[in-house]
Amino acid sequence: MLHRFGERLRDLRTGMGLRQRDLEKALNLRPGACSQYERGLREPGFDLLINIADYFGVSTDYLLGRSADRGATASVRQIASAGRSQVAAAHSMVHHPMRAGDPHVL
Repeated sequence: MLHRFGERLRDLRTGMGLRQRDLEKALNLRPGACSQYERGLREPGFDLLINIADYFGVSTDYLLGRSADRGATASVRQIASAGRSQVAAAHSMVHHPMRAGDPHVL
């Protein structure tokens, strides 16, 4: 799984035109850390994994190779800053999707 993480990290980084040192600076990593993650020599902790996913707007499952779908998800920060009604509405839409024939479906 680490091999897949390293590939995905490199692809995301280069896709944004970032050098390793740019990403290290943005994520407050020590010099050389990005290279080690990309080559599978180190693995990130949970907090860093979440920070990387948030930074690139992808899911942690995508980073870990558990999903081919980038699954851009709302970051924890976005959810935390949303009002309770917005979170409740999003939860309702996910867990109770509208179907054709429902009175509110166009």
